[in-house]
Amino acid sequence: MRKLVAFGLFLLTFVSAHLIGAHPSQAYEGAWCALYPGSQGVSENCSLSSFKMCREEILGTGGTSFCAPNAWYRPMPGIYSEQRKYRKYR
Repeated sequence: MRKLVAFGLFLLTFVSAHLIGAHPSQAYEGAWCALYPGSQGVSENCSLSSFKMCREEILGTGGTSFCAPNAWYRPMPGIYSEQRKYRKYR
C-alpha cells in the first residue's frame, strides 16, 4: 500500500510539474556593473547594457559608486557575432 501511495505522489508531482510548464530563469546579465560600496560590503547591479547607462545609474549616489565591466558577461551567440561574412568571388 505504501508503494502505491508513494508512486501516486511521484506521478502527481511529475505531471503537475510538466503541466505548469516550469521554465528556467532568464535573468539578464549586462556588459556593465554599477558598484555601490557601503558599510557592509559592496552591492552591485550587473544588468546594465552600456557604460552610459551605468553612469546614469550611479548619478546622485554620493560619489562613492563606480562602474566596472562585468567579468561574467557573455553575449548571446549569433546576435552579437563579430565574425564577418565574406562574399565568395568567382
